[in-house]
Amino acid sequence: MGYDGIKASRFCFFRLPRAQVSFAPIEETMNGRAIIHGGISPPIGRLTQPVETTFEKGEIVDFKGQTDAVQWKEWLVSQEDSKMFPIAHVSVGLNPNAELRGFIIEDERVKGNSPSRADPLSHHFNLTCTLRIPF
Repeated sequence: MGYDGIKASRFCFFRLPRAQVSFAPIEETMNGRAIIHGGISPPIGRLTQPVETTFEKGEIVDFKGQTDAVQWKEWLVSQEDSKMFPIAHVSVGLNPNAELRGFIIEDERVKGNSPSRADPLSHHFNLTCTLRIPF
């Protein structure tokens, strides 16, 4: 019998089925921008407005947006760890039953979402950003 990810009771451990395909890019070849519409965890959860990030040679070099963008940038800088800015991997969510709620374990599995993780060299955090596709 397969596990369907449904929580049977309030005392049961909740874990969605694995429903992602991930790949690790060659970091120094990643250039461009990503508009994050879903969530950023930590420190925010579900976003209230989009955050635009610019990447050069696999690292975040610029943030644009309103309150969430400012909060995320301030939080990253406050970690005093330059290893928080590289991109570690990119994934595509495949679970048609998952919903975007601000709970990253579920958010990153939403069908069509593209979660990305930063800080491949830092063991302090596993930072996940969720891009909703289609927007």
